[in-house]
Amino acid sequence: MIKKLFLVFFYNFVKTIAKIAFCFFYAKTTIVNRKRAEVEGAVIIVSNHPATMMDPLNVCTRVPRMVNFLANSSMFKTKFGSWFFNTFYCIPVERYKDTGGKPLNNDKAFENAIAHLSKGKMLFMCPEGSSFSERHLRQIKTGCGRIAMATAKAHNFRLNLRILPVGLTYSDGTKFRDKIVVNFGKMIQVADFQKNAASDAFEDVKKLTEEISHRLGELMINARDKAEDLFIKKLEVIQQTENPLKEEKHFFRVKNLIKNFHEAQEKNSTHWAAFSENVNIYFQQLTTINSSDRAFKNSKNNALDWLIVIVGFPFFLFGYLSHFLPTFFPKYVNNRFNSSDAFAPTFKSVTGLLSFPFFYFLQTLLVHLVFGNGWITFIYFLSIVPFGLITEQYMNFWKKFKERRNAANFKKKNPDLSAQFQQMREEILERLMQLSY
Repeated sequence: MIKKLFLVFFYNFVKTIAKIAFCFFYAKTTIVNRKRAEVEGAVIIVSNHPATMMDPLNVCTRVPRMVNFLANSSMFKTKFGSWFFNTFYCIPVERYKDTGGKPLNNDKAFENAIAHLSKGKMLFMCPEGSSFSERHLRQIKTGCGRIAMATAKAHNFRLNLRILPVGLTYSDGTKFRDKIVVNFGKMIQVADFQKNAASDAFEDVKKLTEEISHRLGELMINARDKAEDLFIKKLEVIQQTENPLKEEKHFFRVKNLIKNFHEAQEKNSTHWAAFSENVNIYFQQLTTINSSDRAFKNSKNNALDWLIVIVGFPFFLFGYLSHFLPTFFPKYVNNRFNSSDAFAPTFKSVTGLLSFPFFYFLQTLLVHLVFGNGWITFIYFLSIVPFGLITEQYMNFWKKFKERRNAANFKKKNPDLSAQFQQMREEILERLMQLSY
């Protein structure tokens, strides 16, 4: 009883810490269809997997109930890892990359997952099997479908087992102060796929897996590949310049853009290939002059802009110095020990949970030792986070200020070339309007 109470306390404690940390780690989090997360009974939660350990946290911190996790067995290899993850809500599952290509042995994992769901509880898994930082859904493995069908069959399909698909879309996926959209989908009733339970269970699993893949693809920004995703991101930039929308509306506009682009390609692939080339040329030019689409459209810095840059600099400097060490440490750890972009947010967030409180405390102590005044120390401590946010805003403003200045200089020194690229932009915008209907 005491152990159970401790596990519940620990789960909710970590969940609370994660929620607080995400407020700082992400610049903007948009939850779509949040009410769909409020479900009872046996449920398997599935999501795409672009950001390793951040994905289950980003989903399950928005789910009111306690959730257990299927996790890759490599996390259980050390004594501490085996104890920790087995104790705290994780079930190890093997992948071929974990076994070196040897046959998998997941019988125990499946038994534990089925037993867990049979009690009417929740289980989270990422059916892609591995994590890559891109807005593209990879092939869904059959493990989720097999666990779901085996559990339902064990209860003669009377358990009311359901699958809750969740789409995760990160604006970058590897950076601090990223933006993320968490999109909860409609439930998949596992019993609906009991068509061949007596004759061909494999076919049931296959159809359920296809449905999971289809649902996840609908809930996220799902480009065909990395190259197409980079191209779509360029079109997004122009869309937001011409018609800025809030994150949720922009998310659905991009999904519609991808759908229309695919349809247009099927009708006239040559025409849209030329369009893609023009878009790439336009953005290459923007990169060359260190500017942006928004700055190229409006390259004027007025008196207020200059005033903000000048007056805001001391506030920026104070916030920057106060956050140099807390932000430097996570970057250093990530660059030193991580070789995968997909793991970057995990490394940065975990080390940030340690570095920010530690250096905040150390710097506050230093201020107290230097000034020897409790009020000054208290005011400094209260100012750290607000001035950190001010510094972020100032850096974003300064970047846009420089981009406008660079665009203005380019237009002044190269009027003919500037006119050509302005014409190119207008042609791109005209084609983009055709894709935005």
